[in-house]
Amino acid sequence: MSRALRSWGRRALPPLPPLTSRVRWMLAAVVVAGLVLRLVWAVRMQEPPELRDPVLYLFLADFLAAGDGYRYGFEADQGLTAYYPPGYPLVLGAAVWLVRLFPGDPSAFDVAVGLNVVLSVATIGLMFVLGRRLAGPRVGLVAAGIWALWP
Repeated sequence: MSRALRSWGRRALPPLPPLTSRVRWMLAAVVVAGLVLRLVWAVRMQEPPELRDPVLYLFLADFLAAGDGYRYGFEADQGLTAYYPPGYPLVLGAAVWLVRLFPGDPSAFDVAVGLNVVLSVATIGLMFVLGRRLAGPRVGLVAAGIWALWP
């Protein structure tokens, strides 16, 4: 390995610009606005009527949460698959399993909507962190604001 590559791995990142209380309040306002918009969207959304990828992801997650494996068929030997990427169904299946430990009877779709809202709001904060790291807090706020309002 070349000397340049070895030294690159040890190079320290520049210090982050400090966060003032004003920036923190603005970031909180942006995140809350993004959360409200996403909640309004989630409440207005309905289950997809057709058998497409989102519904199959819900089937896969539901079977995983029930301990039936990564399949989408109802028979024991039907629907075993490696066709769909496992990342989202695995995360969703874990969330469905966790939610089912508590009282109530939410559907896999309800859990998926909630998980999507949580992950989407988290990306607003990640956009701020990325913009702040690259160009400062002001750019981070603009990036987070644009992402929060993104349809």
